[in-house]
Amino acid sequence: MFIGAPRCKMATFDIPIPNLLDTQESFSCSPAPTVTLVGQIGPVSSVDYMAGWACKFFGFADCMVPQISFGRAKPDAEGIFKIELPDFSADSNASDSDDGTDLQVILRDAKTHNILAFLEPESDALRTASGNVRISTFYPQDRP
Repeated sequence: MFIGAPRCKMATFDIPIPNLLDTQESFSCSPAPTVTLVGQIGPVSSVDYMAGWACKFFGFADCMVPQISFGRAKPDAEGIFKIELPDFSADSNASDSDDGTDLQVILRDAKTHNILAFLEPESDALRTASGNVRISTFYPQDRP
């Protein structure tokens, strides 16, 4: 199993299935370094971590990629938002993966939280092949 929590390093546990019911594991948050992502959109967006490495971790050749929400950002009057995220580039699970680990920025309706759009970065350097935000140690702050 794996656990992702805001401001914590990702934790993984390898528990044999025959021992699953008799096993207890504890999760202690090891603080993760953070990066700030700045963008411009409206009216509400969430940022989800797409754990492409998890399929290989569980031994699946193909699976639905788990996604973990790491926060919501409400844009200001000009549509600019900031969100502080764990620095996933420092996470060995993400950095050792070539399985599409990235950040998905989702524009949602402020009242219903229904998905309105999946947002893509303008910069080719920050955009993955799937259109999501590339995992990076730094995101430009000078312009959204």
